[in-house]
Amino acid sequence: MFFFNGKEITAKSIHSPYDTECDFRIKTGKKTKGYSHNITETCDSENVVNLITDVQTAPATQADNEFLEPSIKKSRKILTDKIENSHSDGDGAYNGEANQTFTKEENTNFFLTIFQGSTGRYDLTIKNDNIQIVDTKTNTQTPVTLTKNNKYRIKTKTAYRYFTDKQIESCYLRKQVEQLPKEKKDKRNNVEATIFQLAYHLRKDKTKYRSIF
Repeated sequence: MFFFNGKEITAKSIHSPYDTECDFRIKTGKKTKGYSHNITETCDSENVVNLITDVQTAPATQADNEFLEPSIKKSRKILTDKIENSHSDGDGAYNGEANQTFTKEENTNFFLTIFQGSTGRYDLTIKNDNIQIVDTKTNTQTPVTLTKNNKYRIKTKTAYRYFTDKQIESCYLRKQVEQLPKEKKDKRNNVEATIFQLAYHLRKDKTKYRSIF
């Protein structure tokens, strides 16, 4: 958000007199004004030709993870084969609890190439229905107790530290991303090449078209 003369100007305020529908956004430190485009295409190595199955355009403020479910649903209507795997590019922004749930319900493997956020100090692992917590700073396993509120707890030098099921799931997903084979990580390069071609003929990264329509 901006503050101008003591008044707040939101990202959905008019930022261009030539295009009143575009929004403003700061992503990974880069300022963007306009729209976000999401492209979905097939990436099966056995295909002679891979095809673009969906293109979405939305104001720049729309979160990347909101593109995933509609793109799979639209692609599913076009393709004759089942969508077995979904590969996302970018900085891990397609991840989210809703997308993880949706892809599981679709029986689709959801491959992330990057997981957002920094690696935590504690390594959380479920083994034989028991949780193991290792302090990566000291490389020691820490005793764990389960509280009445169904939270896992360890004792540190100064206080207790609590862990939720969501934190355990996030740690598991991060490990999956880190251990992803190179051939699966390289799948993202296909769609990135498509995005490059989309923007190749733009002058100063600007299109001559205005508005969503």
